[in-house]
Amino acid sequence: MFDYPVILEAQLEGSFVVTFPDVPEATTQGEDIEEALLYAIDALESALSFYVDARKPLPLPSPPADRPTLRLSGLECA
Repeated sequence: MFDYPVILEAQLEGSFVVTFPDVPEATTQGEDIEEALLYAIDALESALSFYVDARKPLPLPSPPADRPTLRLSGLECA
């Protein structure tokens, strides 16, 4: 499966920004960690669709290095 590591950055106002080291096009944020990670799935799937549309190979996920990861749904990987 494709388990992409995420970087969660707490913001001063209390929200969290999520980025993906392997997919720089995927960036989002949420009011708390759960919301940020929920939005991150959509951001990742949308960003990877740009690769598919451009007929570019999908970036492979790097090792997690103690970071949380997000897994694409089976339908997205097919």
